[in-house]
Amino acid sequence: MAPGGWPDDEQQDWLEDRNDAAIEARRHAGYNNWLTATCHDWFLIWSEKTRLFGPDAGILTPEQEEILGNATRHKQAVKRGRGAKAHVIVPSTSGASAGPSRAAIKSQLVTGKATRAPQAREVYCRMYYDDSQKAMVTEELAAERDLLGRALTKAERMSISRRLIDGFYEEAPEEVKEDVQTRVAGVKAARKATPPPDGPNRVRTPEEYQKYVPLLQHHHACSAAIDAAPRLIYKLVEPVHEDTGWCFTVVGAGPSPRHGGAIKSFA
Repeated sequence: MAPGGWPDDEQQDWLEDRNDAAIEARRHAGYNNWLTATCHDWFLIWSEKTRLFGPDAGILTPEQEEILGNATRHKQAVKRGRGAKAHVIVPSTSGASAGPSRAAIKSQLVTGKATRAPQAREVYCRMYYDDSQKAMVTEELAAERDLLGRALTKAERMSISRRLIDGFYEEAPEEVKEDVQTRVAGVKAARKATPPPDGPNRVRTPEEYQKYVPLLQHHHACSAAIDAAPRLIYKLVEPVHEDTGWCFTVVGAGPSPRHGGAIKSFA
């Protein structure tokens, strides 16, 4: 069984809400700026201090400062170790220079866990959830935290957020609801379609890829491969850049599983 993903449900929703912005940033050569801003926002919400002592932690005691320091140093050591491993070049024992095998590359693309069909709330949130609604949710969470006199649990935060978003959806105009339901129905119908035939010599047409990418199992495989591709491509070309000074621009485009087969791209 494949291991579960590292983010919890709340973090996964937060990341998925920013997926479209990431795709657009790649298209317009602004991915590094987007990544910097996203990492900044992430660590404001889920800092090491918050992870260890909760969102309402104030001035830390000397003992807590020591715990925080040890945790931070451990995380930095892990990052340095990963960076060192990424630069290790394992010599070939056979003398061949063909590079990593197809199976080895595919094994690095298949990660994570299978996804379920989206609910209306989730589709509405990704398409219509705006800054004013986010502010209302934040205000409600703060009020509930003040009322209870303690930090909210993850389940409590998710329950309040979902209740408010359900209310936003119910109050939305009919054309918005129809748009959301059409999107949900389209994804569910695509997942029930017959997948393309497998086989080592099978060559699929672009139309087949676009039609079948939203399928349940294939949807997960495509999403995982697309998400992992920039990281894997970077690992492959970085040693060449360091040895030769050459620069590379890689552009990818094709049917996006998260967008019902619509054509998206990254660079």
